[in-house]
Amino acid sequence: MDRMTIKDIKFGSFFKLIMGISFSFGVITGILFLVIGLMGANITANLGESILYGAPAAIASIFISPMVALFLGFFVCLLSYFPFKLFIKLIKGLRIFGNFDKDKDEPGKEDE
Repeated sequence: MDRMTIKDIKFGSFFKLIMGISFSFGVITGILFLVIGLMGANITANLGESILYGAPAAIASIFISPMVALFLGFFVCLLSYFPFKLFIKLIKGLRIFGNFDKDKDEPGKEDE
């Protein structure tokens, strides 16, 4: 397990991170709605002019939830990028833990 401190983040990297989190949240939400709907709860899905109820709505939620989460994540990303950068500067870096690989293909990156 490696430790790294983020002192600055580019918009593209922040965007990929937020979109990954949003998609994952959408998948989990869709699965949750599917399970609740298949257990007999009253689930409704509005698809433009079509309205689905019950099991068809629960199945449609697997596809709808990730798309809605990505759409909302896009706006969250746009609104939170600069406050996040300010937050990182105020706390003098954000320390994260995980398995990280150094990109050796990029020019200017040398092994330490």
